[in-house]
Amino acid sequence: MPEALNRAGRLVVHSLWTPPPPAHDQRRSEVAKKLKRFLSRKQLLHDKIDLSYPTIIKLMSERVNPFPAPVMIGSRPFWDEDEVDKYMANQPRRPRGGGAA
Repeated sequence: MPEALNRAGRLVVHSLWTPPPPAHDQRRSEVAKKLKRFLSRKQLLHDKIDLSYPTIIKLMSERVNPFPAPVMIGSRPFWDEDEVDKYMANQPRRPRGGGAA
């Protein structure tokens, strides 16, 4: 390793390794954005939407604006997070609660 003295006269050892430039991290984040994220049934029901699984099944069979169908990986269903987000964005907003004041 190369050695040198700093202004205070102390020995400084320089490493040959330098951290990668920020562009490397930027490329990595761009690749991560392009990858699809799949949600398991548990993630879908507990983290994304406030509906039951039977309701999801009914919504998938609607003729107009059906809920996205899952992708089967093995014997388990997984939903594309982007498709679920698009579906939820296209739903009309309904006020919570019910009664008029």
